[in-house]
This record gives sequence, structure tokens and C-alpha cells, in this order.
Amino acid sequence: FQLHGKAIGLLLTDWQLGDGDGEELIRICRAELGIPAMVITVFGDVTSVLRAIEAGADGYLLKSGTDYEMLSAISTVLDGGAPISAAVAVHLLQRIRKSKTNTGTQDVPSVPRPQLSEREIEVLTDLARGLSYKEVARRLAISHYTVGDHVKAIYRKLEVKSRGEAVFEAVQGGLITLDPET
Repeated sequence: FQLHGKAIGLLLTDWQLGDGDGEELIRICRAELGIPAMVITVFGDVTSVLRAIEAGADGYLLKSGTDYEMLSAISTVLDGGAPISAAVAVHLLQRIRKSKTNTGTQDVPSVPRPQLSEREIEVLTDLARGLSYKEVARRLAISHYTVGDHVKAIYRKLEVKSRGEAVFEAVQGGLITLDPET
């Protein structure tokens, strides 16, 4: 799609706009123009996230992320992935679990899970709790570049492209637990 003679490959929008919300803008970009859309916002509530995803958003990030995480997420969307902030993923997972409990759905038999090292589990657990690469690095007394290397290994082992997918797969596979009190 072109606007004023320039190609547009991705819509980046806030969820709350001065004249409403980003829902209609996302619908137009996805349905009518075929352009992927990513929300970057401070609104991490389940209702906003679900409405954005239902409207066609390919990613949903909270503005608390680092510049590197934002650029990485943009790249992920352009590569066909669906990045979601860890805090948003936690809300979605809790909603899915609550829905599963309320409907009485039986657990699916477990499949062999990938083997993550103890350090990779620590890194993924911290990222799932919303820590940035630098915060994880400080907490574990390692370089933020080393955190990035661990994340690449985690993504490869879990066969995912984003933090949200990694958290989801790790929780579903029993590799990590998200205990809000820790």
C-alpha cells in the first residue's frame, strides 16, 4: 500500500487515540489494505488486548519496553510473528486458564517438552514477569548480550518467534510457572 507515494508495510498505533481507539484503524489496515498492525500502548487490560487482537492486531506491546524490544517486535511482525508483551501474555494466560476451568475442559495429554537449561528457565521466568533484558542481566549478574543469546536459544528450542509465544509455550509445557506472589 502507498500513502503520498511512499510504501507502508506496518501500522504502529496506540490503542487510545484522540478521536477514539485504534480498533477501526486496525480493521481498515488489515481487512482493506492488507497491512499488518501492531499496538504500542499503556493499556494492558484484557479487554483492550482482546479487542485489538479480534480487530486484527498482529502484536500488542506495552510502552514500558526498551527500544531494542520495540525494534525487535517490529521486525517480528514484519517476519510474520505476533509479539506480545510479557505482562499482556500473563493476562491472556490467566484468562485462558479461567475459561478452561469454567468450561470443565479436560487437560490434553502432555507431549515431550523441549529441554531448557536452568539458566534459560531463569531468564524466561524473569522475562515472563515483565523484566527487560537489562533488568534480567543485572539480576543474574550476566551481560544483557548473554541474555539475548539465552533468548535466541529459548526461541529456537521452543520453536517460537516472540516473548509472548515463548511464555505461552513454556507455561503450557510446564517449563515455568507464573506465580504472581514471587
